[in-house]
Amino acid sequence: MTEDIYNDMLEKFPSTFEKTSLDREKSEYMTSCQKEVVYFDQFKVDFMKTLLITDEKGFCKSCDAIYMTTSQKEFFMIEFKNGDFKNNDIKIKILESLLLLSRKFPKTNFMEGNMYFILVYNEDVRKQEQPKNTDVKNVSKHLFSSAKEREIRFGLNRFKKLYFKDVFTYSKTEFVSKYCV
Repeated sequence: MTEDIYNDMLEKFPSTFEKTSLDREKSEYMTSCQKEVVYFDQFKVDFMKTLLITDEKGFCKSCDAIYMTTSQKEFFMIEFKNGDFKNNDIKIKILESLLLLSRKFPKTNFMEGNMYFILVYNEDVRKQEQPKNTDVKNVSKHLFSSAKEREIRFGLNRFKKLYFKDVFTYSKTEFVSKYCV
């Protein structure tokens, strides 16, 4: 059933990773990947119109894309951030996106058990990501590697298991090497 919902959304709001990764302010893309995704920002605008609400000045926030792997039938809600951002802005986008899905599909638990979240960020631009002491970053990387754990950045680990099966934070290079091959 969730696969049918996804396919219907994909038919109505088709896009690619490239198009959904566009940074309009800088007129640049975070990836050139042509894999098909649901343009979730457009889904939001369309859904709000059915409620006779216009999305003036970002009335409602949403993530950029939803992607389904064809092999495992896993769903990924994806947000691309090419510049600096506040952690709370991402959290609001997540929560409002989940609310939109639950409002649009009330009889279907669209995300239960098979929805993941991915934040893709530009490590070169992210001001807060660059620690003043590079030793802190190196120690952190070593600790996570030794513990065989993956670091979830920007306070997004709180969404793991409560709302998503798992949460990932990738630099744009990491994302491209994992999802766009």
